Amino acid sequence: MKKIFILLIIILFTKSSIVSQWQVQLDLQNSMYVDRIHFIDENNGWSIGGCGYVFSYIFTTDGGQNWNLCDNWINISGYDIIFLNPDTGFIGSLDGVIYKTIDKGQIWNTIQTPTIQDIYRLLFVNNNSGWGLIGPNSDGNILHTDDGGNNWSIQQVFYESLSYEISSLFFLNDSVGWASGFDFINNQAMIKKTINQGNTWETIYTGFNLMPNIFLIDSLKGWASIYNNEETNYIQTFDGGITWEEKLLQIKDDSGNITGKPEIMCIEFFNDTLGWITGFKEENEGNEGYIFLTVNGGENWLLQFRNGYLYEPIYDISVVDINNAWACGVDYIYYNNNADSIIYTDVEYLGSSQLPIKVSPNPFTDYIHFDFDEKYENYYLIISDLGGKICFEKKIKYNDILKLDFLERGVYIINIYNNQKPSYIQKIIKI
Repeated sequence: MKKIFILLIIILFTKSSIVSQWQVQLDLQNSMYVDRIHFIDENNGWSIGGCGYVFSYIFTTDGGQNWNLCDNWINISGYDIIFLNPDTGFIGSLDGVIYKTIDKGQIWNTIQTPTIQDIYRLLFVNNNSGWGLIGPNSDGNILHTDDGGNNWSIQQVFYESLSYEISSLFFLNDSVGWASGFDFINNQAMIKKTINQGNTWETIYTGFNLMPNIFLIDSLKGWASIYNNEETNYIQTFDGGITWEEKLLQIKDDSGNITGKPEIMCIEFFNDTLGWITGFKEENEGNEGYIFLTVNGGENWLLQFRNGYLYEPIYDISVVDINNAWACGVDYIYYNNNADSIIYTDVEYLGSSQLPIKVSPNPFTDYIHFDFDEKYENYYLIISDLGGKICFEKKIKYNDILKLDFLERGVYIINIYNNQKPSYIQKIIKI
């Protein structure tokens, strides 16, 4: 039986007068972190990662209305997840291991690749041809499969130095691809290109530090992000990477004043005109997340969304059509049903609950903790099972800790009332 994970009421956060319909669809509440998200259609999607750590994946079959935890979540974890169709998928994991499923994730087969390094990213261009990004000591190598991920071989991209770490990999088809890497000993970055499935690579660019983002919409036009540079944060090519133009994406306030620039984490295009950039900017409270939109092939970028007081980066985005887009970062998964638009509004906060309540940990074992503003004194808690049976009820106080070890393992619903009015609802998991 699949375990239902955590689904919160949908809330729309905005801090600017220019926002879109991005909504917080899922709040993981520190139970696990996500930095990769992948949808193949408007219903089927997966998220995984851990911002440098590895966690099990979560998945949805109804467009994110419900998110589920992998049945074998204790044993299956990784950095990246990709599905070719609803049945066949792959997870890049620790120590050179790739997991493969052909039955929607009911069974995951372990494939030991020729490397013992972790596998950070996976990329497939069809049902047979795929590549894997490895590290932290890749020696300038990547993984390649031409039989649908059953067998993997090593391909060498950077011959110049064994100190090269590959930060980004992108293939347009099963022959033409680009890779970026950085030489930590010689302090040099490069972009290379292959036209023969990765068997040989040609250097086409040497320059700035490169982040793990490179994206081309065709054989000529593409982008790559730049890290830790004051003058630019991405570069653009119109000739397949032979030459690159330095560009700077800036953040502006409501009055049009420049307030800084984001570190770019993901570049994604739906077609040759419509694209998105995700990233973050360091603030006093944390790393505030941003999403930018272009409707003219990257000629201009507009701020589409920032995640306000959540103060967490937005790492990845997956767009299946202009009505269905998802993004993720750390504790949150976001959803947009109007992904190609920027909507002008003066609304600061929309949602069915404006009470600052935090329930943790979730999932839990024996105890849950309620954290909220102590000025609210009339909260009444009811916990029920999925069938509606009341399992526990109590008036709760500021910073209350409840012992719930008597509950059986499973999914429960928390309802919180303020002055007899429904104020908050959330699903929790007892493990």
